[in-house]
Amino acid sequence: ERVVFFLQRVSRGFIARCLYRRMRAIVPVLEAALKSRNTDTLKAALAKADAVGFELKLTKDARWMLHVFEEEERVEKLLRELLNDDPAEMFGTLAETLQVCEEI
Repeated sequence: ERVVFFLQRVSRGFIARCLYRRMRAIVPVLEAALKSRNTDTLKAALAKADAVGFELKLTKDARWMLHVFEEEERVEKLLRELLNDDPAEMFGTLAETLQVCEEI
């Protein structure tokens, strides 16, 4: 019985150390991806972070930033389309789009 407890303690410690190493290894990748402000780099870093087995706060921040970047791209595209049209006709849509910009 004591041997079982010992083996469990050793194996849990090993698993925890492996998880810690994986988490420490992904932190620089996520930090670099956040600094790059590039959606492709963020997606690649998040794909690597998913393999860690534990979601860090930095991973949540990266997911949020990816969402913000994608939303910015969508709104920017919509604004370009609206600015080419007659502003008087598209005022309501333009106002809604600008409200979304404020939320971002």
